[in-house]
Amino acid sequence: MATPADPVVEVHLKAASDGVVAWATLGEARTSVRRVREDAERGGGIRPATTLETLRIGLHWFVGWQHMGCLHPDERAFFWPRIDAEAWVVEEVEAWIEAGAPFPRGVPAAVFVAFEGRDVRLATWERVTNALSGVDEVTGGMFLTERPGARCMMGCAKSPSAGTIADGSATP
Repeated sequence: MATPADPVVEVHLKAASDGVVAWATLGEARTSVRRVREDAERGGGIRPATTLETLRIGLHWFVGWQHMGCLHPDERAFFWPRIDAEAWVVEEVEAWIEAGAPFPRGVPAAVFVAFEGRDVRLATWERVTNALSGVDEVTGGMFLTERPGARCMMGCAKSPSAGTIADGSATP
């Protein structure tokens, strides 16, 4: 049960014609995930997230939406003081792993993985996390949903950032 002494996580979702971004703040810490343009480079089974997927990644990441169990946002969503991530999706998880788990923009420094669907399997989750062994910070979870199959939705960040949130506005 929450008490007044617990930290307050503010979550913001913005979908507009000029872009999609979700961001959350916890005190001075801020994490954001934005949609990559649809015409962005892709390959090896990974593609830019849709508008809805970008917002889903943000909700899974920032508040553990649809997650069974305990979430500590100060450990999972705010592991750096400022994070600006891009939203990517892998539909064919096994094929992506077999291809070497490629990222179109190089290996990110941090990845949040929302392994989501009706058919998520712990063994495949472990293969995903093993495939991400070259990433400095990996966090995420398995989210059981009614969606058939299993997919990985990921927020990928290059390094800690500072200054503005992904939609260009000043940090609150």
